[in-house]
Amino acid sequence: MDTQNGSNLFSDAHTKFSLELFQRGLASCKNENVLVSPLSAALALALAAGGAKGETLAGMEQALGGLPLRDLQSALSDWKNALPESEECRLKTADSVWIREGLRVREVFLKQSGAEIFTAPFDDSTVREINAWCSRNTDGMIPEILRTLSPDLRLCIINAVLFDAKWEVLYKDDDIQTEQFTDFRGRQQETKMMFSHENSYLSDGRAEGFLKHYRGHSYAFAALLPEEGLSAAEYAMSLTPQRLRHILETRRYADVRAGIPVFQTDFSAELKPILAEMGMTQAFAQNADFSGITEEPLKIDSILQKTHIEIDPKGTRAAAVTAMLAAAGCAMPIDRKYVILNRPFVFMILDTETNLPLFIGILQNL
Repeated sequence: MDTQNGSNLFSDAHTKFSLELFQRGLASCKNENVLVSPLSAALALALAAGGAKGETLAGMEQALGGLPLRDLQSALSDWKNALPESEECRLKTADSVWIREGLRVREVFLKQSGAEIFTAPFDDSTVREINAWCSRNTDGMIPEILRTLSPDLRLCIINAVLFDAKWEVLYKDDDIQTEQFTDFRGRQQETKMMFSHENSYLSDGRAEGFLKHYRGHSYAFAALLPEEGLSAAEYAMSLTPQRLRHILETRRYADVRAGIPVFQTDFSAELKPILAEMGMTQAFAQNADFSGITEEPLKIDSILQKTHIEIDPKGTRAAAVTAMLAAAGCAMPIDRKYVILNRPFVFMILDTETNLPLFIGILQNL
């Protein structure tokens, strides 16, 4: 697979995975704020898929966007390693594999995983250690992913993603005003609205939006506000991977008077039914084949993801933890636009080099 073609195939596959993960999460809780991290989920799944074989592997490849695992792992690793980081724009990822005492795990799997490896009794002390690891790797934004470990669990694979970045242009006191945000029910909620002028305008005829860059321009906050009369949830569910990439790739210069509410939100989801609908059924079956991890029969019992985001005048802090539990068995602006996010909207944190989302969500109420 040549480099350019491989990059395009990966971008298409990851956009498909990202949007489907978000849409299926939204479908299960239509009237809530939803936030998923496709990056965290993909890293955790790709790590586990390294030990899958046969139909189990094929189903995981399908769920992850359709690329063969070797190509996906290579492209995902290249993308992760190329994601820039600076003191004022931090992006960190971490992986860990927790093994119940007595389970013999293949050395080749552990070596290829590149993760921190822990052997533990899988009792209350292990729960505390896992939660402490999650808190440590998300700057305390996600202090807990588990409350208990059931007796039949044998293995736990965890990925953590931390994003902490300052805006390229910070807001001044005069840029922040008290405004009304109309939630999905039509109720008005008072909020602090941050106003700025941006120059990247997004539109697809059904929604319009903008990019607001973080320090260094490597990452951006992207927002899409549906036209009046179209709910944010309906708009989000109508998006296709091709349309989403087109919106992001055809952004144009304009003088955008942008308004972003100060907000923070948390979201947690059991991804098992979502990923099963995406084609990953065999990994959850009693006869799942993870023989690349261990000789003992394993199946995935649960896949949990927790996310957190804070947006304020200084910038954005966001984090995600995905836990997989395995049981036995520059140009001048050309026009002026106004996009004030005073009602429900879809948002993303993007890698501006690839236009791939690290996080994707919807804000329906404050």
